[in-house]
Amino acid sequence: MKFIRMLYHFLYNKYYFCGINRNTMEQRPIHNTPSMKRANETSIYKLMAVGIVISIVGVYLRFAGDSMTLSLVSWAILFIGAFIACKGVFKILAA
Repeated sequence: MKFIRMLYHFLYNKYYFCGINRNTMEQRPIHNTPSMKRANETSIYKLMAVGIVISIVGVYLRFAGDSMTLSLVSWAILFIGAFIACKGVFKILAA
């Protein structure tokens, strides 16, 4: 029981869930900045998921057959999917 109480106080004060500073309660800051709102948009994560799925299809096609045409098409699909996924990441970073 003593260990749990010590762990609770450590986490309580270390990570600023609600720390005590000079006998006053200190609330943790609210992050409602435009970049946080943009990073939480579901459309960005859907775009990244689509890019990852397209990339996986490209990887599977590389091992489907042993022809030069299929290999080139699979490389193209892989890079298109990677580009779409990176586009979603850069939207989150606002770059």
